[in-house]
Amino acid sequence: MVESGTSLVRAQELVAHFYTVHDDQDTAIRAIWSRCGTELLADRAVPSTGLPVEMPGTVPTSSALIAARRTADGSVQAIARREHEIFNVSVLLKHRSGQSWADLDRTLDALLGDSPAPLLGGARLYLGLVTNGLPDGPEETVGLGRAIAQRLPEPQLTTGWWHQGLTTDVQLLVWETGDTSDDRETRRFAIITDPAHEPELSAWTWSRRGATDLPPFARYLMHVAKIRDQLRVRRQAPGTTELCQRVEDTVARFGDAGVPTAAHSALSRMITSLTVMAKTVRVSWDNAAAAIGIESSIETNSVITRDHTLATWLHQQLTDDAEYLIHFDEELLRGNAFRSSSQAVEPTPTATPQRQESPTQTVLVVADSWSGHVESIATLNRPLCEAMARVGADVYCLVPTSTGEERDQARNAGVKLVDALTVPGMSERESLLRKPPIPDDVVVDTIIGHGRVTGQIAQALARDHFPTATHVHVVHVAPDQVEWYQLDQESDAGQLAAERSKIEIALAVSADRVVPVGPRLDEWMQRELHVAGGKPPVCLDPGFDLGPTTARSALPGIPQILLLARPEDEPRKGIGIAARATGRAMHFCPAGTRWELVIRGSAPRHGAALRTDVLGWVGHPAVDVVVRDDSHDRAELKTDLRRASLVLMPSRTEGFGLVGFEAVRAGTPALISDQTGLATLMGKVLSAAITRRIVVPVTGSTSVDVEAWANRIAGSLLDLPATFETADLVRRTMAQDRTWAMAARTILDIRP
Repeated sequence: MVESGTSLVRAQELVAHFYTVHDDQDTAIRAIWSRCGTELLADRAVPSTGLPVEMPGTVPTSSALIAARRTADGSVQAIARREHEIFNVSVLLKHRSGQSWADLDRTLDALLGDSPAPLLGGARLYLGLVTNGLPDGPEETVGLGRAIAQRLPEPQLTTGWWHQGLTTDVQLLVWETGDTSDDRETRRFAIITDPAHEPELSAWTWSRRGATDLPPFARYLMHVAKIRDQLRVRRQAPGTTELCQRVEDTVARFGDAGVPTAAHSALSRMITSLTVMAKTVRVSWDNAAAAIGIESSIETNSVITRDHTLATWLHQQLTDDAEYLIHFDEELLRGNAFRSSSQAVEPTPTATPQRQESPTQTVLVVADSWSGHVESIATLNRPLCEAMARVGADVYCLVPTSTGEERDQARNAGVKLVDALTVPGMSERESLLRKPPIPDDVVVDTIIGHGRVTGQIAQALARDHFPTATHVHVVHVAPDQVEWYQLDQESDAGQLAAERSKIEIALAVSADRVVPVGPRLDEWMQRELHVAGGKPPVCLDPGFDLGPTTARSALPGIPQILLLARPEDEPRKGIGIAARATGRAMHFCPAGTRWELVIRGSAPRHGAALRTDVLGWVGHPAVDVVVRDDSHDRAELKTDLRRASLVLMPSRTEGFGLVGFEAVRAGTPALISDQTGLATLMGKVLSAAITRRIVVPVTGSTSVDVEAWANRIAGSLLDLPATFETADLVRRTMAQDRTWAMAARTILDIRP
């Protein structure tokens, strides 16, 4: 029989866990922490933890304990933690003579105030010990639950919850007693055991022998809170049917003009969001199950089975929604391709030959090489040429000279790589000005030049040999930003920057259309062309797809940090920042930690001098420094990226940032300067929380920058599984939102 009366449950306590996603303000969680002091009078330190009472203004960038506080008599205790991206505050209201769960519940209400700020999730755990031992069977368990229900606070109780108890392997009885709607933010549990298992009750819900790490059930609740948050987000967004209807309505308004790029972008963003949410749900459930050691078989109709059912259903629903939109987008693309191929424009008979629209566009790209080092034009030009060929264009790429292997590689990708005609004594640049050796009956629709490298040549070819072609000028750098950081310049940096900017702007104004790479250069061109009276630029975002499709994981052995930069670019590329920050980061790490810093980009026979400089900047014996020569070998670059545990790009300025771009495409963890076009683009595509994990400020103050980068380097390398998981999330998100097919269409859709 279950005992009745006030002696049924003794040592009644209340534990509360609050969770929020860390941001720059952390308003909600800091308010709770502050009120622990003002409302609950928990203004004393907890000596055993060595933690401060008040939260610091800046919290650690990785998992860490932050602060702890208690009342003078120890009846109230609280601890604040950082668990990856989650900020957690846990509060214990201990049993005091004459106090019941209802009394403790009112105390907690006072802590939260009348209008608590929104949280990711929270839970109230009503703990107690049964005086006559645990029930022997299901009927007695139900009877105990009914009796406990009479002693719990009245609000938000759910009828019949006592039939859905769970007995853990450490002899704890768990019921969820509050609101059971799927998207609930706050959860309430009664957790009961006998006096013999009181240590297990504390270890599972609050603290294991005074330890300050997040206890198993609190960790479980944190991960499940992420799942319910994804459900709330999904319910607030438009359904797939509604979104598709909106797109169809937009397409109908455009008629034969085809599907606007914005429609594909909207679908891509939604597909990315759904895919990321589905993975978040799956990973969160796996982490939740691991937190409390759930086996394959769990009690039917318990709190755990209901959470598991929700996670399974939501993951499948999000996956189905994403697949539905993918198929819908593919149908749109096929329809758009049909509309484009079925249209033709009749030529206007005049004395001057007129360009005729045809189902196949012919593009001539002028480049300085087909292959090159990571920061050369080839890094962008080659995949762009291949992408234009894949979407149906007839692509010729004119280069000074190429190898048989390069021509075969281009041919296999659908690109015709042609060498410029030359004669003895003619320079490579001069040879590019001759009429390209392409068939006489080929009508070039678009001719593309890259910056000051081949921009003038493309302009000359367009005027002299292909007057009906659309001349497109691609902008890769802003000289006003770059030239100030070049080493060993014979001319004045300001004068050189002004001259080169003047050339770049003149080429842009004379072109039929200007295509800056990424948002940072687009902003520059928007301003300059407005002043000069040119046509507005068309921003080109490189594609992040066509890289690895599987997630990378942390590598065995000593973690390797990779920096791709040439010594002559040191001030702009931040080699000194990277080296000093790596050495400084070692001070945040446990004894015995070792890293390897690899610098790829040295000129032949200059590696030893560069290594000496870098070793001096690092200043820590636990960091090995390896210097490798610059390389144009794409396979070698891919190997470097696969070998690295972290890529650094601490540039003081960067029009786009091809090093970070290649790292993201490879799924390699990277830290990227906020002074780059790549960081700006990622900020537009990724969530603010994810962007903060990979984008690091560069202020211009070496001491400030070294400290900031050191913190981020240490945080990344001390939690490599989480770092690689973030890198995979970034890779997949960017690959779905910015594709090479979209980049190719950006070029091919340009008209004079």
